[in-house]
Amino acid sequence: MAEDIPAPVTESVHPSSGVPLETAVGPHSVAIVGAGPRGTSVLERLSAYAATVPDRTLHVHVCDDAEAGPGEIWDPEQPRELLLNATARQLTLFTDETIGAARVRNGPDLYEWTQLIAQRAGLGGGASVPAAAAELFAAWTAPDYAPAADIFALCAATREDTFLPRAVYGEYLRWYFAGVVRTAPENMRVSVHRARVVGLRPVAGSRADADSCAEESRAAAGEAGWEVEFAGSPEVAGPPDSAGSPEAEGLQGSAGRTQRAAVAPSLRVNDVVLALGWVSNDPGPARPDDPRIAWLPPGHVLRHDLEAIPDRARVVVRGLGLTAMDIIARLTEGRGGVYTAASAGSGGSEDSAQAGTTQGDPIVDSPVTLPRGPLVYRASGREPTVLLASNSGNPYRCKPADYGPEAADHTLLHAAIARAGARRAATGEPVDFAAELYPAVLADAAIAYYRARVRLDGAPVAATAELCAAIAAGGDLGAVDEELLAAACPIPAERFDPVRLRPRVPSPLPAGQDYTAWLRDFFAADAARAEAGPAVAFNAAIGSVSAARGPLAAFTRGRVLTEESFRTAYQPFRTLGARLGGGPPPERYRQLAALIDAEVVAGLGARPTVRALTDSDGALRGSNETLTGSDQAPAAPGAASHPSGEALTGSVFVCESAHSAAPVAADVLIDGWLANPMLVQSADPLVCGLYAAGLVRSSSLEAASGGSIPTTSIDITADNRVIGPAGRAVPGLFSLGLPNDDVSGHSFVSPHPRSGANFLVETDRVALTIVGAPAGE
Repeated sequence: MAEDIPAPVTESVHPSSGVPLETAVGPHSVAIVGAGPRGTSVLERLSAYAATVPDRTLHVHVCDDAEAGPGEIWDPEQPRELLLNATARQLTLFTDETIGAARVRNGPDLYEWTQLIAQRAGLGGGASVPAAAAELFAAWTAPDYAPAADIFALCAATREDTFLPRAVYGEYLRWYFAGVVRTAPENMRVSVHRARVVGLRPVAGSRADADSCAEESRAAAGEAGWEVEFAGSPEVAGPPDSAGSPEAEGLQGSAGRTQRAAVAPSLRVNDVVLALGWVSNDPGPARPDDPRIAWLPPGHVLRHDLEAIPDRARVVVRGLGLTAMDIIARLTEGRGGVYTAASAGSGGSEDSAQAGTTQGDPIVDSPVTLPRGPLVYRASGREPTVLLASNSGNPYRCKPADYGPEAADHTLLHAAIARAGARRAATGEPVDFAAELYPAVLADAAIAYYRARVRLDGAPVAATAELCAAIAAGGDLGAVDEELLAAACPIPAERFDPVRLRPRVPSPLPAGQDYTAWLRDFFAADAARAEAGPAVAFNAAIGSVSAARGPLAAFTRGRVLTEESFRTAYQPFRTLGARLGGGPPPERYRQLAALIDAEVVAGLGARPTVRALTDSDGALRGSNETLTGSDQAPAAPGAASHPSGEALTGSVFVCESAHSAAPVAADVLIDGWLANPMLVQSADPLVCGLYAAGLVRSSSLEAASGGSIPTTSIDITADNRVIGPAGRAVPGLFSLGLPNDDVSGHSFVSPHPRSGANFLVETDRVALTIVGAPAGE
């Protein structure tokens, strides 16, 4: 049974031993590479378990060139128009009983934290926070802790269903990291290295050195096994008195600050935990053929200098997911545009928006207070014109704050997983996802839908119960008796149809409607559907399918699928789940509808192609030809500005799509999507070095014809140990999260409270493996 560990209230800073980092062999030492949410969770779990073994000492080195806690992606200083796609109540970094941890800390989720922050500032809040979470908050919070002033205001305005700016979650992570260090047990020391790790090498003769000794000897070896190499000398965060020493190191505690210290460019540790997050890939085929095209490659919005894009330029954004939404927000709100509430009867016309005489009251800067209903966009005059395109042309579903109670029931899926697992254990044969698991996903969704209709629409109770029982018994929606369907849902158009789950552009488009008009209507309608939340039965079905990704990821982690089943059935399901549950908050789609009305955004369509534009007469050339005869200096590939820093101008390429009536000239091309980290195509020097040195390998799936097929992920064991090319776990090397997604699955989802989050299961398991269970457990 899980046991709550009260966080000790202490402000002591554990002094440095004076042992140089690069030769530290006294306490058991661990390097966490990557200090975002996963790395921070590992640190907290190490702290929880270190407190149970006071006779052991642990020294943890947290390594990242971004701030420890939020990391790069959740920077608390990022623009406030960048929003979470989960509500305040849906995010936490604290463990609970659902993950099966031996030690649990009941701390505040993001919503509860905002209430405690508001209360601390005298702005109300705090009444709905459980006592245990409030006590931990008091113990973890330094007396002088003070976030930015607007964070207090945002916290005070937060409701459970608020989609907050990402900066608020970043501040939560900053507070969380500081709290872990502040309350660390006496036998655990933490050093923060503000530098990028660019290499790992096994120390000769250590247990990590495959060539030094037999496996049995390596397992028993106690000396440091890994040398961690930094890009330049790292900064070490520590107390003020740690500075000035030639080998200064320190603990980041309540009085700590980051200082430049004369530290060797590497250190030696026993274990390394890779928590790398969104490492970049070589863009490969996405790169335009013509080097003069101003192009921003796939990547997180914070990694792009969007200010380099000239005012009023024409920009093609390839992608319709969260990254594309972020880019549009930066190019509109980020350049001074303002949304206003449309008055009754207003269509949000371009005239009212562009003229600056709006038909609604101006909205305050905080996105938390954005009203529901149609919006009008008042342009600043600095916005580019944005043309949206993607491979399919199909947008994501935006996310409700609440799908309804029916969406959480996965009885049939859990039963199907148990049957498939038992059959595999008995026969050794792989699982067929399409035949054994996916029907249960759809059956659960159908039952959720019909039960929601009883709650909302007064559908016949007895007939619906009989229909749901038939669906559960048969598991095949197509085989359900027509009389049962007619009794429970007489109107055929109102019956559950899995085809309706994923939005698709009609082919052909309705007469008189182009892709832009269809996209605008979809954005407005889908925002209204999502904002209705549990009041729409269809949301129960959407939520059911989206949430099925969690239990399926846990099951398929054991390599139970064949390569063919993984590729042709499971991967499409994961894509569907992301389309249904990984979209933006509803207000983002209301904003997009207003931007289309204001002619700031337009739809380009599916399967976009880029073609060269000649300098002499503007005639189009084929996409594989090279521009010649230009007097314009070529732009650096992957940049949106000249080396001089001046913004690019001029329409240097044209783009067309399956839905465009004619080619469109444009100035800048942005790939508005994030690529899954891929081992073989990685552009990260650390990952490339590990692969080149033969320390990691690609995971693989069993082929139907025999043998195995490699995936794009780093191969790991069930307890997240990295597997080397020889098929053995590499001693002292662990990997978490996105780079392992084909093995662990569902890695893109931040942990939700009381959800058995795989994110927290993994960080807890790795920490317990490193520290070891206390005696008697």
